[in-house]
Amino acid sequence: MSTFKRGAKAMAPAEEGQDALDQQEKLYRLQRELSTLRKQERVTSKRSVCQGYWNNSFAIVKIPKGPHFKSMGRHDATVDATRLEPEEALFMVDRGALMLYSGDRLLSFQEVHNTHVHSNIQTHSNSHKLTRQTLNSMK
Repeated sequence: MSTFKRGAKAMAPAEEGQDALDQQEKLYRLQRELSTLRKQERVTSKRSVCQGYWNNSFAIVKIPKGPHFKSMGRHDATVDATRLEPEEALFMVDRGALMLYSGDRLLSFQEVHNTHVHSNIQTHSNSHKLTRQTLNSMK
């Protein structure tokens, strides 16, 4: 038995005609619904909201609360707290489960993404390139 389905596919994009217009209309409707959902405020239990602060290239949470810490973060004995990688901190800020501070200022999701996560990604990708260049030069 063949795993490939022959004939017209149910989800294939329509080339032209009424089917193409129907698909375009459905796509616009779904985009509007998604936009509406994104504008809604997320509700998080106050018992699972924790506070943390940004420390150079990671987030520090002194008192971890909520279910997220079962699978995220790791205990850092040097500061006696839970350490979150930038991506984990960004996820928790997005979920409303982490209030992340830089000094005494509360950071928004956009600030965390632009200033901390994006710069760390650039740093990691540049160090990867340097390592690769070094290996190539050793040949």
